[in-house]
Amino acid sequence: MPFLLFESALAILLFIIGLFVTFYVVVEGSSWQKHRIVGVFARIIQKSARRAFFIFLILMILTIPACLGVLAAFWINAVETHTIPNTTAPIVMVILTILFLLSFMLPVTWGRFRTWRIAVRSAAEVRVKRVE
Repeated sequence: MPFLLFESALAILLFIIGLFVTFYVVVEGSSWQKHRIVGVFARIIQKSARRAFFIFLILMILTIPACLGVLAAFWINAVETHTIPNTTAPIVMVILTILFLLSFMLPVTWGRFRTWRIAVRSAAEVRVKRVE
């Protein structure tokens, strides 16, 4: 039973990554909105550029504590079972995992931020043109 904590933390991390990938796939294209399974995700993220940016930002930020939770669960299980590793390999692997995930998530989030910024600028230009 001591391994249940590690599997729970890993399931949370995989859930966050799965959500991010699902939203990444359906962020573009209106044909996804008609899909019976991922249509819900498409309708949520395609509502506005602001919402898409904040969804990706929140999922990106949640990835870091989820990875650290996997590391904490690993060490709690190691202490409970008296099998503490002699090397720092688990810590290095978690840090590399965080860097790998963020190297994919950061450009996606930045791209959604730029899309949101462009949408806000164009909306402001439309308001200025109407006043003149």
